[in-house]
Amino acid sequence: CFQISCQGATSITTFAVFLCDKIEPALCRAVYERTAKDIAEDMQGTFPDFRGNRANLEVCILKYLAEQENFEYFKCYLKRPKECFQKYIAIRVQSYCSGGNRRLERFLDSSLSPLYQHILSAVSYSTQMVKDRKDREDKISLWLDEFCRELTEVINLPRSDLRGIEHQEVADIEFLSSAVAEALDDLKNRLRKEFAGADMSSFSVQPHTILAEHFSGCWAQCPFCGA
Repeated sequence: CFQISCQGATSITTFAVFLCDKIEPALCRAVYERTAKDIAEDMQGTFPDFRGNRANLEVCILKYLAEQENFEYFKCYLKRPKECFQKYIAIRVQSYCSGGNRRLERFLDSSLSPLYQHILSAVSYSTQMVKDRKDREDKISLWLDEFCRELTEVINLPRSDLRGIEHQEVADIEFLSSAVAEALDDLKNRLRKEFAGADMSSFSVQPHTILAEHFSGCWAQCPFCGA
């Protein structure tokens, strides 16, 4: 806050910039988490491999092994079946999301839009709740309380991370609301540019891991024949 103020910014600008700097990583995490789930659900509905049970998936894997004619794949399937399943699913997800179709970018943008709208709604709601409160002098602190409460189920934005701006001297709450909305719009556009260059390594929880969980179960092998 001190650094932003030294650059000649007003209290409202300082507040909006600081708040969006805290929102950005939380929003990114939420976008990737939602996108991973969306990709897994979409592939379950699109690919016959993932519509049935594990036995159905195993048939698809065996066909894939026969088509590839790679002996190392067969060894993996026989000795480490769980690893083979996960690799197969990862290959399918990678193929589905990569390439020139920009499918991954569209998934990310589709996840960003509702989250962004929810944050904007939280800004509006907090402003309506606080602007006419004459019994409280610490309106900024109260605004932040309401804002974080509204976002609890959307993004992980701890209220404690915003203590640095809760004592800002801001008289016009509605002007503050419009400044935050403008800063959020800049944040959204910046994230969209980043998503254009995103790849599967950007996910903390991979879509193929979520898909693989649907086919979890006993992976024990017979100690005699390996079945």
